[in-house]
Amino acid sequence: MPLFVLVWPAWAGVPGIQAQDAALAELVPSQPLVEDLRDQWVPVSGRGVVAVVFGDPEAAIDPSILRVRVPGRLASSLCVSVRSRDGRYAGEARYDLGNVNPGLYRLKFSTKYASKLRAYKAKDLAALVEIKTACQDSVDPVATLAATWSADGTASEVRVFLLNPPQTDAALIGVKDGRMYSTCSALDGAYFNGQCDVKVPPATALDLVVRRHYYENQLMDIALALR
Repeated sequence: MPLFVLVWPAWAGVPGIQAQDAALAELVPSQPLVEDLRDQWVPVSGRGVVAVVFGDPEAAIDPSILRVRVPGRLASSLCVSVRSRDGRYAGEARYDLGNVNPGLYRLKFSTKYASKLRAYKAKDLAALVEIKTACQDSVDPVATLAATWSADGTASEVRVFLLNPPQTDAALIGVKDGRMYSTCSALDGAYFNGQCDVKVPPATALDLVVRRHYYENQLMDIALALR
């Protein structure tokens, strides 16, 4: 099952992110958004990574536009899941990548709750963007992409938000080198209960797994192909 990962990076894996935002091509959802805003937390079952995003965490946001770099031309779907830090908002969208060339894109996220979501900062609205053959929890992602709400994200650091069972330790481990890139800290008073920050080396793809232990038992690794 995917983790809901929020990553905020000054990300060398996203070269050219400072290009003129207005010049970016825009992807429109292939189906209407499925979303909900409640007065209490919206439960999410079966998810560990909540979001992967980059950019200034204190920045104001335009909730109708996400930005993400698509790594290649793929006959797949771009699956986007957005959750608020307070657990009140949940939204999902699907984008068709069948005729999309590699590059940086604006994702149109036509939420009907835009006026309310503008009250959130970037750190409070987490986006999980995954490439999949189908936008279903049972389908493993081909890649997990870091996204940003910012028009000028200069990210070299990615932030991953986790939703873990209690008493779970987590770390980001390199797939190829086995190196521990980040230990994950606990978050109190938030819908997400874990956070991992990782520096992304310039101009490289960084393949990581979230490795978790529940007491003495290792849980299934969650792959993050940030490329």
